[in-house]
Amino acid sequence: MTIPALVARGVAAAILDAGEVLDGAVSVYPQPRSNVVHRVERHGVPLAYVKQRGASSMLDGDDVVMNERMVLTALAGLDCVPRLLPLDDAAAVWVGAVPGQTLAEVPFGGEEFDGACRALAKSLAELHTWSVDVSVVDLPRAPEPWALRADHLPPSMAGSPAGSACAAVLELAHEPGVRTALNHAASRWTATAWIHGDVSANNVIIQRGRAWLVDLESAGMGHPAWDLATAVSTLRALGSSGEEFLTEYWQRDGPARLDDSMLTLRAVQSAWQLAALSTQQGDHAAHGSEQFEAARRHAASFLATHGRR
Repeated sequence: MTIPALVARGVAAAILDAGEVLDGAVSVYPQPRSNVVHRVERHGVPLAYVKQRGASSMLDGDDVVMNERMVLTALAGLDCVPRLLPLDDAAAVWVGAVPGQTLAEVPFGGEEFDGACRALAKSLAELHTWSVDVSVVDLPRAPEPWALRADHLPPSMAGSPAGSACAAVLELAHEPGVRTALNHAASRWTATAWIHGDVSANNVIIQRGRAWLVDLESAGMGHPAWDLATAVSTLRALGSSGEEFLTEYWQRDGPARLDDSMLTLRAVQSAWQLAALSTQQGDHAAHGSEQFEAARRHAASFLATHGRR
């Protein structure tokens, strides 16, 4: 969808005012995301984000537009997620903008960052304990990480040529120690609670002691420990140990527990994301060496604690 077409859709749905569009008060800016995302501003203030399918979703055939619309519809009323805007568009999902700064922009090492960690813990605990209406049979399911089931590979991994970045990740997932940890994570995986699915530093907005969970294309019913693994990995990449976050999460009655098998899974998935991105960009060199090291380190820690069962 072109920017003029996007603006026209917004005007037709009464999200945008035609007069303000003509006066130049409405601006649209593309965002650096793996899918196609535009930020819509009015008088310089973010009003909405519009997501369309892009390279990330087309890679493995995911319908991120439909999934995010279903998730935000089901989670309407949960205070830590943005509002779905009333525009029925099969090609795009319109979401109200949330004011604040991303977790990645919060300076590490002070009370502000510690407060952001506690706010993130609170929001994830609220999401993980959000009521599940068992009468609704078509609740969206969070995508199950492919590394849990090495025999069901996504198109981005299946048939990866020898020597490619994706093939190296596949070899990593089959290393005995890593595979043992992944098998344990697979045995624990359930789909009985709401999860975000991708708690990256850019998917958390901090404002006045609150944390908003945005970009819910991977959200749905899943295992909440997966969110803990992604959140802790994100916080450690920013310089934190993650301990303050976990303590606050459990004090808020968060139901998930974290072990090294889930952190192994997170490292393998992150290595795959980097490899898939490099392949799309035509760079076939190996990427994500830090994630390879993290996967092996967490797998070794898991084996030291649980043995090779």
